[in-house]
Amino acid sequence: MHNILSFLELKVYAATAVGASPISGVEVTSVASLVNIITNVLIIVGVAITVTMFIISVIRGGAKALVYVIIGMIGLLIVYGIRTILLNLLGASQDIVTNY
Repeated sequence: MHNILSFLELKVYAATAVGASPISGVEVTSVASLVNIITNVLIIVGVAITVTMFIISVIRGGAKALVYVIIGMIGLLIVYGIRTILLNLLGASQDIVTNY
């Protein structure tokens, strides 16, 4: 009969390095890129919520949910406008919108 502790103490050998590329995150190099990332996240989440509310309003036939969809669309337009104004005030180039 083997000792349980010696059974649990096994030697583990590390594998050699595999040619994998490291995971890189979003590089925030300026305030303009930070504003762009935050507003893009808000717009994506807003679109997801708006589409979900639209589907709910179509399935249930509720006018209240449809009003929420319209309010959500207006809110998304406001966020998009604020992003455009902030990027212009910060002097960001147009490339920052897609290349970050």
